[in-house]
Amino acid sequence: PPPPAEIYVLKDQLPDSLLTAKSPLIQQEVSIYPNPAKEVLHLQGGNLHAYEFRLRDMKGSILKRLTLQPPNTLLLGDMPAGMYLLEVQHLPSARKSWKRLLIME
Repeated sequence: PPPPAEIYVLKDQLPDSLLTAKSPLIQQEVSIYPNPAKEVLHLQGGNLHAYEFRLRDMKGSILKRLTLQPPNTLLLGDMPAGMYLLEVQHLPSARKSWKRLLIME
């Protein structure tokens, strides 16, 4: 017989308060890839230095402030595999958006 397989089920449970604060404008201005990610996120967009990036757990608690690294990347290497929220805040306008992010091993 084949060896037993491991199955993981991820539930999408975001607090309503996070969903109502999404800003489609930020999502159009900043592209973040790949998702799922392993060690590095790449960003494309206008003036990326006008944004602040925070990694949150699925309950919304801040785990880490991410600093933009050349060439337009965010380093994730020290984060364990799992589902996270990436908060993107446009500093001049204080607009925020959240994106679900899966970090793989």
